[in-house]
Amino acid sequence: MRPDLLSLTPDDLATFSNRGVVKRAQRELEEGKLDAEIAESADGTVTVVWPEGITCTLPHDATLPDSQCTCPAAGVCRHLVQSVLLYQIRSTEEQPQAAPEPWNPGDITDEILATHYTKSVFNRLRKQFEDNHIFELVRGVKPLARIHTLSCSVRFLVPGDPRYTACDCSEPAPCSHVALAVWAFRLLNGEAGLIETGHEQFTPPLALLDALENGLHDLFEIGFAGASSLAIGRLRQLAGQCRDSALIWHAEILDEIAQEYDRYAAQDARFSAVHTAALIGELLIRIRAVRQPTGAVPGLFVRGSTADVATNISTSRMIGLGCVVEPLKGATRLSVYLQDTDSGQIVAIQREFEAKDNQESLAFWQLGRSTLMRDTSFGALGAQQLLVKGGKRTAESVFVTGRASSSVIAQPLNWEALKAPLLADSFAEIRARRAAQPPATLRPRRVGEDLQVCAVKSVENAIFDPFNQAVVAQLTDHEGGATLMIHPYTSRGSEGVDALLWHLQNRALKFVCGSVRPGGILAPLSLVFENEGKRYLMQPWIQRREAEMNALPPSTLMDEQHSNDPLIYYPKQVMVALSEILLNGLQRTSGRTAEQWQRLAQEGHALGFVRLVEPITSIADILTQKQHRLDWDWRSAASLILDMLALARFAQEDFTD
Repeated sequence: MRPDLLSLTPDDLATFSNRGVVKRAQRELEEGKLDAEIAESADGTVTVVWPEGITCTLPHDATLPDSQCTCPAAGVCRHLVQSVLLYQIRSTEEQPQAAPEPWNPGDITDEILATHYTKSVFNRLRKQFEDNHIFELVRGVKPLARIHTLSCSVRFLVPGDPRYTACDCSEPAPCSHVALAVWAFRLLNGEAGLIETGHEQFTPPLALLDALENGLHDLFEIGFAGASSLAIGRLRQLAGQCRDSALIWHAEILDEIAQEYDRYAAQDARFSAVHTAALIGELLIRIRAVRQPTGAVPGLFVRGSTADVATNISTSRMIGLGCVVEPLKGATRLSVYLQDTDSGQIVAIQREFEAKDNQESLAFWQLGRSTLMRDTSFGALGAQQLLVKGGKRTAESVFVTGRASSSVIAQPLNWEALKAPLLADSFAEIRARRAAQPPATLRPRRVGEDLQVCAVKSVENAIFDPFNQAVVAQLTDHEGGATLMIHPYTSRGSEGVDALLWHLQNRALKFVCGSVRPGGILAPLSLVFENEGKRYLMQPWIQRREAEMNALPPSTLMDEQHSNDPLIYYPKQVMVALSEILLNGLQRTSGRTAEQWQRLAQEGHALGFVRLVEPITSIADILTQKQHRLDWDWRSAASLILDMLALARFAQEDFTD
């Protein structure tokens, strides 16, 4: 039997042909319309003769794209696709096949690799591998390698055969990235992880890092209330120096802190002291990771790379992945996510609706119908394709359309063709990727980094959970793996909650796109359903409750509430207390502030926190001393506050991410 032909799934076949051909072949097989004579020679060559006189030959030493069919069609025609599917059926009937098992591409030997490259190319690739590259690897039935430094992903389709690989570069398979991925897999311990090759030549700019921490000390001494435009201008200068020193993400965070101060000074309702404190906490974490690198997280993740800069886009085709709504302080942000069909890059188009726009309190489905570009709404773009002729992608992958005309057209929702790593092979792969990722405060700050798309086989136990105030459902993939999907209830998004629950209970779910939470839990951004053979996209954040859903009790009538989980609520309280000091400054703290921190220490002890409570107790003590000493050391207090801020930011991620 041919293991390569038996390993190809319908999705694999679609990468060689197209989705329409595969679906037609599957349908005709199910209806019993396909019959042919199959012969397999001793060397493994498979010959399929169809009743209409067409012959397909699949040589033992050739891949499917290199096989021959006597029909006039070019490329992998429907007869070749049908031949593979029929061969799989007949082989299974003769000898039942065991379920495919995860495998390691690192087992592919150099002798096998060398047969696919010239000697000079092979040596060049070996030298290239020894340069500084970052690989994100996941073993599985269809192993995946994402090469961050080269902006490409390689999917291995057939165990042990580098010819059957799918890469989003333009080279024919096996491309040069396959060899790099194989060598990286040999270094992987476990099912998933990050591999960094070579020796990065980067000298931490210690003087600049010192200046950054000193600037944050000064900011906490006087607070936003006492800060001047000159002090914030200094932060902006430091942002420019960070970019010159290849500290890209540090610069982006400094820009966001300065923007928050501008909002504060302008008495803008969008200013959030808590968000600003969280930004400073992330900045501190990245400063210290650069100052004392351990090698646990690639340096380019912590700092950013030369690719993480604003980039002009000439022409591109982007597939809509849905729309998400984020209630902010004084505003509501709508983000439409899209994937570039060439590079696989995820971008977002965003807009904030402020309270002064008289739209901040509208229902989410009403905001979703707001015009984004020309006559296209957020909801329409999230479900369609965008053809752009100019624009800019920021360092954080937010897309800003240019002056040139862009057009929106329908998409067929053939999400089988989306590019990896966005498109995951299974929920197991999603969990493995999530477990191998470093904390968000040490990852690239690009939008959509935690987005995943996965095909769904079935939905079970779709309910509205009144305790968690959310729609909860168990999803099963085509490998039999399962995961939870949770979508929260909000009063402004209640119609979308109702619509999501109705669709889960009454329609066939084909794909889910969502952000990945700890444990592989999915927070859905959009879902592709199928009804009477037609696919459509459902966006729960901005969906409206339709008339056919009237049989479902509206979730807005469910008034059972649940109390805040103290393990989640406590880190938020700590961050609020830190933000108050940031706002007013250490010099303006009073006895009430010291009492607040003493209560936080007591509550933390009662909840069982240990590492988090120790610095809280120290802060409470030093703030108490301020009330009784004229020579109070604010510098030591600021150091404690900054240490606490970094720790609180980590805790916030652990409990709320």
